[in-house]
Amino acid sequence: MKRLCALLIAAILLGLSMPSWKAVASPAVDNRWTQTSQGMYAGNAMSLAFSPNYPGDGTLFVGSSQGLFKSTDAGSSWERIATEGAYDIAVPPNYASDPTIFMAAGAFVYSPYREGWRGVAPWFPYHVHSLAISPHYASDRTIFAGTWAGVVKSTSSGASWESFTHSPPKVRFLALSPDYPHDPTLFAGTDNQGIFKSSDGGATWGAASRGLTDLLIRDLAISPTYAADRTLFAVTFSQGVFRSTNAAETWIPVNSGLSSLTMGALSISPNYASDHTVFVGTTFDGVYKSTNGGATWSPASRGLTNRDVRALAVSPGYEGDQTVLAGTAVGVFQSSNRGDAWVVKGLPVVGVAALSVSPDYASDLTTFAGTDQGVYQSMDGGASWSVANNGLTDLHVESLAISPDYAGDHAIFAGTASYLFKSTSHGVSWSQLPWRFWHTTALAISPGYADDRTVFAGTLSSGVFKSPDGGASWSEANRGLADHNVSQLAISPAYASDKTIFAGTGAGVFRSTDGGASWVAVNQGLNTRNLAALAISPNYATDRTIFAGGTDWVYKSSNGGDSWYSFGRYACARPSNWVAALAISPHFASDSTLFVGTWQGVRRLVGADESCFSTLGELGDKILALAVLPGAPQTIVAGTDDYGAWQYALVEYRVYLPIALRDQGSQ
Repeated sequence: MKRLCALLIAAILLGLSMPSWKAVASPAVDNRWTQTSQGMYAGNAMSLAFSPNYPGDGTLFVGSSQGLFKSTDAGSSWERIATEGAYDIAVPPNYASDPTIFMAAGAFVYSPYREGWRGVAPWFPYHVHSLAISPHYASDRTIFAGTWAGVVKSTSSGASWESFTHSPPKVRFLALSPDYPHDPTLFAGTDNQGIFKSSDGGATWGAASRGLTDLLIRDLAISPTYAADRTLFAVTFSQGVFRSTNAAETWIPVNSGLSSLTMGALSISPNYASDHTVFVGTTFDGVYKSTNGGATWSPASRGLTNRDVRALAVSPGYEGDQTVLAGTAVGVFQSSNRGDAWVVKGLPVVGVAALSVSPDYASDLTTFAGTDQGVYQSMDGGASWSVANNGLTDLHVESLAISPDYAGDHAIFAGTASYLFKSTSHGVSWSQLPWRFWHTTALAISPGYADDRTVFAGTLSSGVFKSPDGGASWSEANRGLADHNVSQLAISPAYASDKTIFAGTGAGVFRSTDGGASWVAVNQGLNTRNLAALAISPNYATDRTIFAGGTDWVYKSSNGGDSWYSFGRYACARPSNWVAALAISPHFASDSTLFVGTWQGVRRLVGADESCFSTLGELGDKILALAVLPGAPQTIVAGTDDYGAWQYALVEYRVYLPIALRDQGSQ
């Protein structure tokens, strides 16, 4: 008996340690969500800032169009701490004792307040683009803001502000004397009006552009030892770099060694007095470095995979840590060797709104993701992603659809906020299709696309369009469609014979059984009409099953939409009613599994029990897109609103009793 018990325990442990299927290549972890966004980086890094204590606290800030991000481990990981687009960041010199930060966002200057952020500035007439903080902020509480209407000043940490009557307009950049307030000098770089100087803390201003041949200023920086060397640098839109060594009385161009004169950013070493080091970022040619005060420049872009540099910052501990940050159109890069080489320190993409998996995924491991920074492609099961935006003139991607014959025609479609695009090169390049669509929110391709070339596009306000020739031409397909705000499309796997397609709209579900020539409403049993998701069974020809999700959970029809019923309303885990995405298991006929993307994570239909959905892991973010990867283990990909793409390998564990043990147990 003891031997039998020992064998039984061993068998159970062995069974629990072995999944029920063989795994395939995937970065997903068994029964746990794993972020799989490597290479997906938030674009348009507009501003950068180091903590004054960076050598000790490792704290960085990055302002992008997707918000303000913070890292406390020198850029290894990031947390989004504000959702507003951050044009500039100001960190007080006493940050260690007063962890206040300011960011310029929209028509406000924001600063943290308790658990969130508050606008500390009154509503300015125009957007705030730049900030400059006093070196003695701890005592004088002074901060300047450059706006489209001029410069404003606060001496109360932003509680109140003073405007200046004769301030220059269209201020994009500010540079404050390192000896302020003992030297109350302030410089303003403007959009197309050059540079202005104030010698009295902003009260009066005068032009300071003598020698500049381009008045469109792209960045402005002042020497840390300005009191002694009177040196400033300015970079311009088309005429490169200018330097002044007489407090902006005159400027001279300093462009020797530069291959591009279209500038985007500038930063000076904190040890400029001894190392004479300056970095500039160009729009097309990456970073250049000078170690002789701008007299000559050398390329410093090794490892910089995006050459559109929009922000630069040099570490306050540069002499020891040799660290420089570069903000580009696709995220953040860091150099730890004075600009000799760069590595990506990217931010997670926010807003993965669409996912499309190759029909040949088992062999090519290819997935596409549509984001608010364009299209990303993975060819290694999601382990890494690369930008696939060549030819896209609108990067706000809202929908994707891949050809069923992808291995042969290499075709994929992308719907954006204003256009529809097609690639016939595996996403290497895109062509804009000859029809302007306003918010293409849904795409559906005929399963027989190789023969019939049929594509459907659902739009936000213009209904459904149909192309019979692979996107070359389009026509409206709205007869009977009472609501033209189309959020989702689902096409029958047997479209070649049944010509069936469904449209989810603000007025419920519509069905066409004649290839989009006409539509009828099929809403019997639907308590909600505001639908965001549809999913059709891979066996629709026989089971007639389709699911719909929206503001009132999930509905199912088993008769092709003729009637619907809500299920899982009293589910075992359903904290959110709002459904934004649905995905059906490829093995739905046998496992009856449905995945539901909500505003609070992913739910799973537990087998055939239609009364109970279980929470799939601890991913609590708002889900915008779902896909199920072919193969085993069954892997779910989720596109989130805030933190890129995630994967979950759903591994079912079994307990197998060895034959010998079964035989012994039966004796």
